[in-house]
Amino acid sequence: MRTVLNQLGFNVDHSKLVGLIRQAFTLNSRTLTWLALIAAGYALVEVLEAAGLWLLKRWGEYFAMVATSVGIPYEIYDLTAKITVLRLAFFSVNVALVVYLVLTKRLFGARGGKKAYDARLRGEHAEALATLLRLGPRTRLDAAKLSGWIASVEASVRQAGRPWTAPGLALADLDLDATAKGPAIRVRYIELVKRCHPDANGGDRSAEHKLQRVIRAYKTLRKAKLV
Repeated sequence: MRTVLNQLGFNVDHSKLVGLIRQAFTLNSRTLTWLALIAAGYALVEVLEAAGLWLLKRWGEYFAMVATSVGIPYEIYDLTAKITVLRLAFFSVNVALVVYLVLTKRLFGARGGKKAYDARLRGEHAEALATLLRLGPRTRLDAAKLSGWIASVEASVRQAGRPWTAPGLALADLDLDATAKGPAIRVRYIELVKRCHPDANGGDRSAEHKLQRVIRAYKTLRKAKLV
């Protein structure tokens, strides 16, 4: 193997990688324990970051930004020792990622901060819901599947905070198309209030909860001046 590598112009004796591997075999148990703890800590950081981002948690975005920026001081130190194209590229990519996360996720108050971020999320979810409602009848989507999609959008909006602030969600709660206006909304509201009233359902709790959602949705539409 050494002969083949030498023929290819690769000197094994002067290879840093091979040297590191040889050195690893000479490490004592204490050093190996510390290396294992560092590796476990790094793995834990990656798991926490992935969980936060997967669950769409605000802290996950901050965590990802901090984790990305941890290596920047060391990269600056490397650049002060010697500037190379590779080191400069790594540093530029890391800084660009941190700036991207801060600006796009509106971290640390950037571009309006959390309020602007939540407002954008609610707008996107309401738009997605309105699109689903428009496409549903025309494409003959399965009603149960469409209902599941709507429920997932509602859950995402609740995670973003302040549910029922988007008119699109309020219209969905009244089982109306996103294009519904004043008269149609009022007629539907009265119909649902009569249908879901506890007196008409023998005190059924699910009907009572539905009535509360209908009333909240109607109030939201009134605030949005759609009624």
